[in-house]
Amino acid sequence: MKIRRIRKKIRIYLAKINRAIVKGMWEIRSEKTKQDRMVIKIVRTLLDTPDSKVYYAPSASRIYLHSRDKRYIISFDKQSIKITNHKFFFNADLREQIGEELVSAATDRLERDLKKLSEEVVYNEDAFLEEVYCNFKKKTRGKTIPTNTSDKIPVDLQEVHLESLDISKIVPQII
Repeated sequence: MKIRRIRKKIRIYLAKINRAIVKGMWEIRSEKTKQDRMVIKIVRTLLDTPDSKVYYAPSASRIYLHSRDKRYIISFDKQSIKITNHKFFFNADLREQIGEELVSAATDRLERDLKKLSEEVVYNEDAFLEEVYCNFKKKTRGKTIPTNTSDKIPVDLQEVHLESLDISKIVPQII
């Protein structure tokens, strides 16, 4: 009977050692705590809200999130997070895995916002060029378009300009 107990204890002990070796060989996945899950939910919800503002401070490598009503401000990086409102704040250190997850989600949101902005800029540029072309087309109907600089200078000023290089003769005529 004692031998069975000893044998059983040895198997349990060897199983624990075996599990530890396997966990040491592969990446250990630690469980997320309730606090970690809540922080991730809060940040993801704010990132998914289109009215929220996302800012990135490259010198500090921090990301700032503002809610649409500006009641909550979240600032975080890979190591820490701070959630504040006008009365209270929550400050915590993050594990590297969670910090990287939050930072990658925020950079995805920033890239989406920048993509929308660049599309809007291209659209506005196209609309501007179309407007300039239409205005130019309306103004030049039936008129000849000057092709060189002598066509742009009025005829009476061309003679004065060609006769002498004295600017005092040209300036009073222009004004």
